[in-house]
Amino acid sequence: MSVTGNKGTNAGNYTASVTSKTGQWSDGSTAPVTVSWRIKKANPSSPTLPTNLEGVTGNPLSSITLPSGYRWVNGSRTIDSGTTSYPAIYNPDSNNYNDLSVNLSVKGNSAVTHPVKPTNLSAVDNLTYNGREQTVTINNFNSSTMVVTGDKGTNAGRYTAYVTSNTGQWSDGTSTPVAVSWRIKKINASSPTLPTSLEGTVGQPLSTITLPTGYSWEDGNRKIDPGTNTYWAIYNPNSTNYNDLEVRLSVKGSERQGGKDAIPGDSESGKDSSGGSGSDTGGSKSGKAGAPDTGAGSTSGFAKIVGGTFIAIATLVIIIVASIKKHHGHKVDFSR
Repeated sequence: MSVTGNKGTNAGNYTASVTSKTGQWSDGSTAPVTVSWRIKKANPSSPTLPTNLEGVTGNPLSSITLPSGYRWVNGSRTIDSGTTSYPAIYNPDSNNYNDLSVNLSVKGNSAVTHPVKPTNLSAVDNLTYNGREQTVTINNFNSSTMVVTGDKGTNAGRYTAYVTSNTGQWSDGTSTPVAVSWRIKKINASSPTLPTSLEGTVGQPLSTITLPTGYSWEDGNRKIDPGTNTYWAIYNPNSTNYNDLEVRLSVKGSERQGGKDAIPGDSESGKDSSGGSGSDTGGSKSGKAGAPDTGAGSTSGFAKIVGGTFIAIATLVIIIVASIKKHHGHKVDFSR
């Protein structure tokens, strides 16, 4: 005889067929003989039961999601307050395993009330930079039902705080945080000790004068005037946290060294090119090395040249007159 249909894997009912190897039975029939058989379901091994199951008191057990393979015997049973065990079924594969009865422990909590999503939150605008971390106060914030992040800052600037429900969602079922804008204002800088001994070249822009850290010219293109004058500048030790403070800085404007108007060979003391000394009564110098000649009066060297020429001419005239008088014996009238 030959048999087919006598093999199986999963639990269930099967049918095997038996036939004659010669193709027929001795009575001349050929119909196969059928034999019913089965693979029975196995009992599952005892599982590791789930823990930390919680639900809301008064709600049905079906409101609690169980791990794969578990189900409640009576999902409509209400959850009691406190911790209680409830009958359940464990079956990792219902095709091949029998149900295994287990008891699962559930903690019944009071019903959770989700807060209403706030629409009137605003920041109290009273923070000014002080070098320390500060926390903004939010109007209409309820610390018993809400949680806030992003409400702390140190530097001056604009910030955003985010408010969420402490239950994880608002009463409308959403969980989007509510954004609240706030700021830390800049502080006015204290009056500084102003820099002194600032000097620059007359006619050059103020930007050519290097200022200490924290200072800048209000108008760096402004030309430097002669003498000592004051000019507007800005003081700010840290532009992130301080407001600009306007100050006036004193600058001494000096003429350019080696100016083009200086006379070669002439010095400020009135000495001429030959080393002789004398005072310049026709005009005065600025007192600065290389200061340009103002044109008010001649230089001492020039005066000496003109004076010497005059004396030489006068002497020559006297000699000529004396010679005429000697030879002609009469006076010469110079009054005409």
